[in-house]
Amino acid sequence: MEFVVDFERRSDVPLYRSLATAIKAAISDGRLRPGDKIPSVRMLCELADVSRNTAHQCYQTLIDEGVIEAVIGKGAFVRKALAQDVNVSRKSLHQSEIEKPQKAPRQTQMIENVLSMEVDVLTHQKTAQALKHQMPSLADLPLQSIKRAMAKHSRFEDPSLLAYSGDPFGHPNLREAIARYVLRARAIKCSPEQVVISSRPSQQMLDLYCRLFIEKGDLIAVEHPGYSQPRQIFQLHDARVLPIPVDESGLQVEALAALEKPINMVYVTPSHQDPTGAILSQSRRKQLVDWARQNNAVIWEDDVENEYRYGSEPLPALYALDGGERVIYQSTFWRTLCPLIRMGFVILPANATTEIIRSAKYMLDRDLPIVEQLVLADLINDGSYERHVREMRKKFTARRMTAVHGLTVSLNGLLSINKNTAGLHLRVLFDASIPRDLILNCGRDAGLSITGTQAYYLCDAPQNEFLIQFAHVEEEDLKQQIDLFSRQIKAQLNTQFCMPDQVLAARPAIPFS
Repeated sequence: MEFVVDFERRSDVPLYRSLATAIKAAISDGRLRPGDKIPSVRMLCELADVSRNTAHQCYQTLIDEGVIEAVIGKGAFVRKALAQDVNVSRKSLHQSEIEKPQKAPRQTQMIENVLSMEVDVLTHQKTAQALKHQMPSLADLPLQSIKRAMAKHSRFEDPSLLAYSGDPFGHPNLREAIARYVLRARAIKCSPEQVVISSRPSQQMLDLYCRLFIEKGDLIAVEHPGYSQPRQIFQLHDARVLPIPVDESGLQVEALAALEKPINMVYVTPSHQDPTGAILSQSRRKQLVDWARQNNAVIWEDDVENEYRYGSEPLPALYALDGGERVIYQSTFWRTLCPLIRMGFVILPANATTEIIRSAKYMLDRDLPIVEQLVLADLINDGSYERHVREMRKKFTARRMTAVHGLTVSLNGLLSINKNTAGLHLRVLFDASIPRDLILNCGRDAGLSITGTQAYYLCDAPQNEFLIQFAHVEEEDLKQQIDLFSRQIKAQLNTQFCMPDQVLAARPAIPFS
């Protein structure tokens, strides 16, 4: 094992004693933990540059003091009985470190921006955790296809595929596969040179774009309510965020046009607006593209969850309508293949923007896992990925119907469910008389993935609006969770507010505003 032996060679202290003291210090500060195996005598001689006799004397001293114990045929280990004493020692050390005067780092504008968004970021984290980060369950993934592709590329039969090209946009095999896929699935015509692979495009690529093209005070329009992380990135770069209202047809383009301000960029989620679930209508898509052309603005199209639509025909991507002039297209495999494959991609316009980003990304980030890229390329090329998406859409359609039916029947009069048919969660409006904490507590006790929508609002967030995740749960489990959740809600209302089932059943349905 590798181990740093830091000890002082002093003429007045035997060498084995100094070495033993150094090992005890390593145990105290946590580099060696109770139960850890320690280096052999031969290894200690090499690490500390001492004789075998010195190493033997050191270990014998530690054994005599009860610090380590020797196990015949296995080696020497830090005694597990030391755990309590070591923890006390560490706490004392940690406390002394806290008590030392700490010199604060220089307060830059970026640090101030980060600190100012601390509450907003924490709210987003809690929302993401409550919704299981919108990831599919392991049982829903195409495990056999992924295993076969992994086994194939782990043999390294073609060493040229592992050549280090240094291309910051990702492996050409995957970029070519994605270019063909988006042409089929999203009507996007682009070359592989415009495709950029990223582990987190909604954070990494958006942040890189802002570093290059956004200046302090630039105006960026966002959906309101809307996904909070892009908004946080814009604020991190000192941009001015303009909230644009959303209705059942998505972003209100007329409200955007009415601002008559020099807007640099608009961030939009046309396939599934989060949290409303709205799909941007075809007429508004055309209006938005026309507005961007007329105002020399950029559209950042986050095509999240475009795969998961239930009963509605897919609409062409904004990038396809624009022809790749003013639109930057972003999509991800997180919602379909995570946690096994954690990648997404961005498609850049066929102009100078692409080469500028290529140069910047080369300096900052040009290393992506090669095998995973080749696996994903195979899944796309042989049709496995699209078959997987179709199967998931069928499963999620059934689970969505189960969730809608269960909630509507069991809590009739106490809630209203948004009618939009896309995404992985339901947007639910509860009766305003039901306390928010009661809803969240009953959901948690029932195992239901439910959270409030506060993270999506800049202001005036409704207290009785919630998101309920349905996609990652099997139908029977979902039925049981909703049944238990409903019974607990009714029981709590009956106990706390004296509202018997007969009164609850007679309440009129809640209109969704």
